[in-house]
Amino acid sequence: MSQLQLDMELRRGSFLLRAAVTSDGPWIGVVGPSGAGKSSLLEAVAGLIPMRCRVEVDGRVLADSSVGKHLPARRRRVGLVFQGDALFPHMTAAENLVFGISGAPSVRRDRAFAEVTEVLDLEDLLERRPAALSGGEKRRVALGRALLSDPALLLLDEPLTGLDAALRRRILDYLVRVKQHFLPPALMVSHQLEDVLALSDHVVVLEEGKIRSQGAPSELLRRTDRSVLARLVGFENVLTGTLQESNPASGTARVMLGEDLELRTPPTDLPTGSPVRLGVRAEDLILASERPGSTSARNLLHVSVEEVIPRGPWTLVDLDCGDSVRLTAKVTPASVRELDLRTGRKVWVLFKTHSIHYLE
Repeated sequence: MSQLQLDMELRRGSFLLRAAVTSDGPWIGVVGPSGAGKSSLLEAVAGLIPMRCRVEVDGRVLADSSVGKHLPARRRRVGLVFQGDALFPHMTAAENLVFGISGAPSVRRDRAFAEVTEVLDLEDLLERRPAALSGGEKRRVALGRALLSDPALLLLDEPLTGLDAALRRRILDYLVRVKQHFLPPALMVSHQLEDVLALSDHVVVLEEGKIRSQGAPSELLRRTDRSVLARLVGFENVLTGTLQESNPASGTARVMLGEDLELRTPPTDLPTGSPVRLGVRAEDLILASERPGSTSARNLLHVSVEEVIPRGPWTLVDLDCGDSVRLTAKVTPASVRELDLRTGRKVWVLFKTHSIHYLE
């Protein structure tokens, strides 16, 4: 287990960033909207900007303002993957990769190079220059270069930003491989909550320079103000369950939430028995005062209204589904009146299979 301790303060004009994080990780995700201070936090750990801070990784102090200690970036043993990849345009992919290798015996360097290129599927790209690489290929080369520097800590700055949906899924798969195969401790910042949930063991929610909440993903999702999560990603509902089966022929999979609550979700390649985290947007939930007849929605639950929360032109309705499962629906004030939505009222909630998104 790799521990990160970070305590920092940075003022830029009227903006003040204050953050204190202590985690055994090994992968720590920092999520927040643009301007929250995520990149500044990453730069503090990397030693790229001066600020009042204390940074310790596995008992090794990288910076401590109270005693005037600030290791330069080159001595911190951090592998930094920038949002813009930052590859050398005049070098091939292979030359970019080996630029990160230094100090190790040649046999060990060769073994590490072969291992990284295999895990990240880089063998066919080695002779190309960055101009001949796609966005996803550049990201993989940058990740490989960071790994080959033998980092004590891997720093990932918005690793999936700027990629289309298909590429994001592929790079996410590669990051999962890196986490499982190389086991490096990592600090990742992103404005996408689902990316952070998919990879992190400890999540920090940062907004306007302040930590709103932090902890293990399941713990965080239970206790963090839903309005904060909604602003971050738009998934007001994040559920954890176990995959029972996946049937591509029927276009559905089965996921159990708790002991008795079953959902029909999109098919997946994950093995049966896998723990999964699912996201559902509040506006994709439909409420009905009576059980509806045949519909194309595969998920139909009989639930109890827990709270009705006006939000100007629309209303949030918190629903108790049993088995400690809660959902939030977004409806109009007219729907609240017509369906007589109030605390304790029993209603039906229905939503389509493809309204559910895997956060892994």
